[in-house]
Amino acid sequence: MPTVQGAGLTVLGHTTKREGKEVLMFDGVGDIRDDVDDLFYISATEKDNKGNIIFTIKPDKFRCLAEEASFEFDSKNNVLTELDHVVDIGSINDAQEQLKKDAPIVAIILQLLGQKDYPITELVKTTRRHCHFGEKYLRALVERYLDTNLNSIDVKWVEKKQGINNTKMIGLGTF
Repeated sequence: MPTVQGAGLTVLGHTTKREGKEVLMFDGVGDIRDDVDDLFYISATEKDNKGNIIFTIKPDKFRCLAEEASFEFDSKNNVLTELDHVVDIGSINDAQEQLKKDAPIVAIILQLLGQKDYPITELVKTTRRHCHFGEKYLRALVERYLDTNLNSIDVKWVEKKQGINNTKMIGLGTF
């Protein structure tokens, strides 16, 4: 972009992108990338139930000292806070999509756990009677939303050690 007497020009644009599990592939930025000195990508989450948005700015091409950074924007109070760590927005968006897909089965499991705690194998077998999924898939789903899964975006149930022979039991927690 041409500049006069050291002035800079900032261009904001929206590109078509194909989201993948690992990398966003942006279409239509090849010419822009060749013509600019600095290029940053901004990825954001949807608003959460508190009205907060997390976004990450990732430098792709830069001449200055630039590092990837993440921010949280409180849309109710118009407050922007820089986070002390970089947030992988792609992983969060993938987890939110997975939660949407899992919602019907999560509802069944929550209903079952509202009645009593279960050993994981019994919980999987009981859940299987209410849906058409296999035990392997259902076990992975139960583990996906356990409180011990650090990558879980939304903890649904907790693992307790209170069964016979210290069996791990799954139950509802206090959140």
